[in-house]
Amino acid sequence: MSLSLSALRTANLARQAEWDKAAGIDVVYRANELAGEVGEACNVIKKLSRERLGIRGARATVEDLASELADVVICVDLVAMSLDLDFRGATLGEGPFKVVLGSAAAPPLTSAGLQLTRGCGLVSSWVIWGASSVQIGAALDGLLQDCALVAAIEDIDLGAAVVAKFNATSEKVGLATRMIGGEA
Repeated sequence: MSLSLSALRTANLARQAEWDKAAGIDVVYRANELAGEVGEACNVIKKLSRERLGIRGARATVEDLASELADVVICVDLVAMSLDLDFRGATLGEGPFKVVLGSAAAPPLTSAGLQLTRGCGLVSSWVIWGASSVQIGAALDGLLQDCALVAAIEDIDLGAAVVAKFNATSEKVGLATRMIGGEA
């Protein structure tokens, strides 16, 4: 499923009005939130890789990875929202956010996971140092592309995962805002 990032922004704005009524969350909080979600995605990547190598340890599923990647996408938009950045009508699953691996060898999942950490580190650095919105926006764009790559490697429908995770989180914390399909 393709997911309009405009629809995600609409849903994030509506849910944020419910969740943070005092508007106390700032971009530094959002960048920390993003770092946590990237870390959780990488932890799932580690567990999937460990299992594929036949090494003992805790296990995870591709569905777990889809859920964590969805959290990363949602947090990328929340960071962008904090800075009044917009992805100009971009859609997950289309344009730069569509990755088709075809017959080319996919990069190892663990390498793609490191791309996520690199992208998150860049976003965090730019936020800490007060970089321009253009620099932070480019880093966020790159992080979305990294999410799309990981999703393509594992054949994850990232748009559907974002909608499912958004709705599950709203339900878990008792908020009314939901996404239906790719719409808010």
